[in-house]
Amino acid sequence: MPQNTVKAFGPFGFNAANLSAAFVLMSTASGINETPYMASMIVIDNESDQSVAISYNNDQNAIQNVGPTSILPLPFQTNNQPNSHVSLLPKGTTFYIAGSKGTGYIYITIYY
Repeated sequence: MPQNTVKAFGPFGFNAANLSAAFVLMSTASGINETPYMASMIVIDNESDQSVAISYNNDQNAIQNVGPTSILPLPFQTNNQPNSHVSLLPKGTTFYIAGSKGTGYIYITIYY
């Protein structure tokens, strides 16, 4: 019998000391800067002391604002089974971040 599983990619983080008012591309320490899988959910964990704007539509327009020390889960798959290839966040999606310089990190975990 087939089983559905959900796996995590990440978390990968961004140092709040590198934030700026202009959007910058988030990437992992190993240089990965796009989702390697279609995602059923992303979780943004802002462990910094600054509010940040996140864009995940492959451009630099704010889509989500996440307050300091806040966690924001964003589901991209509803009413269907994981790994059914109906995820709404496509493979290759990039993330951009903007805000004021601060301390701490902002993490994104991708579930696929």
